[in-house]
Amino acid sequence: MPLVDCPGCGRKVSDEAESCPSCGSTIVVARHTPAGAVTRLKIQSVLASAVALSCLFALVVTAIHPPETGHGVPAVIVAGLFVSGIVWYAVAQYLLSRYPG
Repeated sequence: MPLVDCPGCGRKVSDEAESCPSCGSTIVVARHTPAGAVTRLKIQSVLASAVALSCLFALVVTAIHPPETGHGVPAVIVAGLFVSGIVWYAVAQYLLSRYPG
């Protein structure tokens, strides 16, 4: 139960109080998310999105310009990377939403 300064009279008031017992001013306490957790979440989301988009781009390029006969292995690799990227992205988003910070 930390104490905060009342904006009306400057006295120390519990951060759980809705108003100051001395002057009646409303007590507003900001709840902060650690900056490191937000930054890590943004970096992981951007990285996961970049991987998924890269795999999608490679799959589209392979579909538009299919490999010559006998060169089906690159298409299978690209498709595997795409599916792996989507699965990784989904798992990462699930874990980030379940265990923030």
